[in-house]
Amino acid sequence: MTLDKCVKSLIVKEPFYGLFLLGLNRYFTDEVPTAAVGINGINCELVINEEFWNGLSDEEQTGVLMHEISHLLYNHLLMGKDFADKQRFNLSCDCEVNGNIPVLQKDPYVWPARFGFQNNMGSKFYYENLPEPEDDGENDKSGIGNGSRGNKSKKGKGKQKTIDDHSTWKKADDLSEAEKQLVKNQIDTLAKNTAEQVMKQCGNIPGQFKEYIDSLFVVKPQIFNWKAYFRRVIGNMITSEILLTKMRPSRRFPDAKGIKMKRKPSVLVGVDTSGSVSNNELLDFFSEINHLWKSGVKVTIAEIDTRINRIYEYKGHFDGEINGRGGTSFEELWTYKDEHKKDFSTLVMFTDGFVDINNLNGRNVVWVLTSDHADREYPGVVIEIPKENK
Repeated sequence: MTLDKCVKSLIVKEPFYGLFLLGLNRYFTDEVPTAAVGINGINCELVINEEFWNGLSDEEQTGVLMHEISHLLYNHLLMGKDFADKQRFNLSCDCEVNGNIPVLQKDPYVWPARFGFQNNMGSKFYYENLPEPEDDGENDKSGIGNGSRGNKSKKGKGKQKTIDDHSTWKKADDLSEAEKQLVKNQIDTLAKNTAEQVMKQCGNIPGQFKEYIDSLFVVKPQIFNWKAYFRRVIGNMITSEILLTKMRPSRRFPDAKGIKMKRKPSVLVGVDTSGSVSNNELLDFFSEINHLWKSGVKVTIAEIDTRINRIYEYKGHFDGEINGRGGTSFEELWTYKDEHKKDFSTLVMFTDGFVDINNLNGRNVVWVLTSDHADREYPGVVIEIPKENK
């Protein structure tokens, strides 16, 4: 069959595979000896050697197309960098794929039952458990390692090879994580769109991909943007002060001086440096403190565990020194706040929340908590950092 005719045949027999192929760039080339999926830039494509294609039966042609699509859906294209033995990895990927394509379950190819394994165990399982092949002098093409791994099945020993060419996957190993995510998003979008078409036509999704496809339709909850909310709260709590100005006297009120409102962005920031606060949490605290300072707010930091260990004006740089790491009590900081209430608009308390709050008032206080304390009522405004952000 021609390639286009085979795709049309697949749409009828296996609509998910056939419709998926319609969204994939595909063409013949002499650059590969058999068939392969790869990337061109960040776009996925299917390339096939025309001589190889013409040597296949109609059933084998259909099987090869299903095989290549499966590599994309199993994410094999982007996984190679995680496996040291590339030959074994290539064979383990084919083993995972061919378990669901009967026409490719013949020597010298690999499929789970050949080695006494069940289908759909995952490429990692097959990578760790495939037996060593017999050395036929062509191990550079069909071998899978040097026999250093244990606990492998002895079934299926002999010549083993992939039906297609995986050398095109090497380009994916050089992609950045951001680029890999773009490729993954492209595959996910095509798979989701294909599944929607199939379900509209009352077709079936291949069982081995059902969990993956279902995951694409899960509505992911939006993560609470605590930083944006925190900045909005602080902006609203910063007080204003009234300044008298030299303005031309009013004719109606000749004794009245002019007035001007001026923002007074000065904030006292408590940083919990007790032993229960992790280094990552402290870095997150100082990241937001730095943003607050950049917005024009005068920031005074008080590092506290059971007492104030250090108090200083933040100048845009964290020196990496943390004082404290003991127990937790904020009473000294609250006393300092009350004694200097004219100097600060707000107290912001960055903490994991494991502290006695009974004697702490909540006037002009914002709590930023890294732990879930739904059962406690903190005095003031409370902002909890969601677990997804930690």
